[in-house]
Amino acid sequence: MIQNQIKEQSLKVKMCGMRRKEDIAYANEVKPDAIGYIFFSKSKRYVTGQQARELDQNLDQKILSVGVFVNETIEKVTEIANKVPLDVIQLHGDEDVIYIEQLRQQIDKEIWKAVRVKDTKDIKEAQQLPVDKLLLDTFTEGKDMYGGTGKSNELRPDSKRRNQKTIFHCRRASQ
Repeated sequence: MIQNQIKEQSLKVKMCGMRRKEDIAYANEVKPDAIGYIFFSKSKRYVTGQQARELDQNLDQKILSVGVFVNETIEKVTEIANKVPLDVIQLHGDEDVIYIEQLRQQIDKEIWKAVRVKDTKDIKEAQQLPVDKLLLDTFTEGKDMYGGTGKSNELRPDSKRRNQKTIFHCRRASQ
């Protein structure tokens, strides 16, 4: 049991924005816990479901495939998740409890939710979402600012509630 707690608390690495065969080859070399495919057409790292499927065929099976979606229809998320196939669905937009519950009925995948946080109130509210893991991303003003800004925050979840959900702090590596 202690071994599992230590493992759960250890640093986890996800390389996001996989677009090229070289990205997958590098991931296979350095062995992150997960990689991410961006299915948000406004991102410069956007890939189609077919592109992700082709890339994923060369990914080491020990590395989780995560699909990052922003305000996408449940039908489209389900279609892509099954086509690639993805291990995890990461919601990075304005998806609410109703959306998440409906998605859960359609797909048997782990669901992560990225939450843009301004203060600890945002974290407490996010902990009520019916997801498997939370990703805390720094709130940045702007209509389409859904992560990847490189800004960090020092907010911490309430230690009494922390064990309810695994929480990741999003940080973007410098380019």
